[in-house]
Amino acid sequence: MSPVPVECEKLVYLELQKTACTTIGAILCDLFAGEQVRPKHGRLPDPTTSKCVVGSVRNPWDYYVSLWAFGCQGRGELHQLLTERHWKGALGRLPAPGPLLGELSRPVASWRRSYAPPHAPEQFRSWLDRIHAPAHACEFDTVYSESRLRFVAGYASYRYCRLYASDFAEVLDSQTMSDLVSRVEAGYLPRVMIRMEHLADDLIAAVRVAGYVVDDTLEEVIRERAGTRSNTSSHMPYTDYYDDACRELVSRRDSLIISRHGYSFGS
Repeated sequence: MSPVPVECEKLVYLELQKTACTTIGAILCDLFAGEQVRPKHGRLPDPTTSKCVVGSVRNPWDYYVSLWAFGCQGRGELHQLLTERHWKGALGRLPAPGPLLGELSRPVASWRRSYAPPHAPEQFRSWLDRIHAPAHACEFDTVYSESRLRFVAGYASYRYCRLYASDFAEVLDSQTMSDLVSRVEAGYLPRVMIRMEHLADDLIAAVRVAGYVVDDTLEEVIRERAGTRSNTSSHMPYTDYYDDACRELVSRRDSLIISRHGYSFGS
């Protein structure tokens, strides 16, 4: 199991991709003596920790636009997985021909076409449909593609559950959305969540819940640092990319995050 990404004396922070996690991690390391452990986005090694577990989250409709736009800039692990062939791993499994043939047949050209300059809503919608299609999950995440969860929830929810559900294997076998919600609720790890849309307020609240004293001077520094984001993607307002069908797709497939954190389209 991967080591936890950021650990302080009184809290543990689990970094969900595209939720300002790099900014949050840097603030915790610089101002609260946090230790950054690689790789990023690792799960919690010890679910029984007495430290305050903190996570971060983002409006799912916005999340997908940011994830796609990051790839339009040629950046991100997901973009690399989708648009490049990975011959080294396949060749390393010879003489078995299956991995090599599978790599050859991966539709990287189609994925490349779905990435475009980040002001092209039609390409985003094509990409979003493919990311949510269970048949395409094998092209970017083996664990997701081999689970029942791919039929129930979107990739944003899969990533969310991978970090924040104590029994991830149980979650992967969810049969319905209500089943998924119950399994996540039964073993939800974070004590506090930082919403990216309220980054400064929620981060200050989180460290206070963990037991740190945040005076006016420290609060001002946190707010200033929170206003400077890292690893951002360039795109129009996320609402400009959705039509009714795509908006409903995310609403249905990522209702776990939407309902749990009070998100709505355009908020």
